[in-house]
Amino acid sequence: MLPLLPPASQAYWRRTREALFGTTLEELSPPHKRAAQWSEVERAFNVVAGWLDAAGDERLTFLGGETVVNGRLCVSHADLCVAGTLEWMRAVFGEDSEEWKAIEGWQGGRWKKLLGLLAPYRDTSR
Repeated sequence: MLPLLPPASQAYWRRTREALFGTTLEELSPPHKRAAQWSEVERAFNVVAGWLDAAGDERLTFLGGETVVNGRLCVSHADLCVAGTLEWMRAVFGEDSEEWKAIEGWQGGRWKKLLGLLAPYRDTSR
């Protein structure tokens, strides 16, 4: 995340996050812990996928259901939270990264589909 910030913001971001977590940024995710941490991230997305699957329709993409009102898709706050997290991950890792390719493939491509459906609402001007 840090390299994505403007140089003037990096010192602030580092200082505030290190104070919040009580350790250096480097120690938050040292190389020897990354595989286990990555497994936990995938497990968390499996939990969300389980909520969707529990609705009884493996095609379901949105936590609030796929409701259309006046010809427009209605998206819940929960859906936007998941999509926002995914967008953040795509920005941090990069669209061509191994990490992002893995995320796109999780749960049979469910998260790639979610972002695809929300693409018309994505602000790419930055």
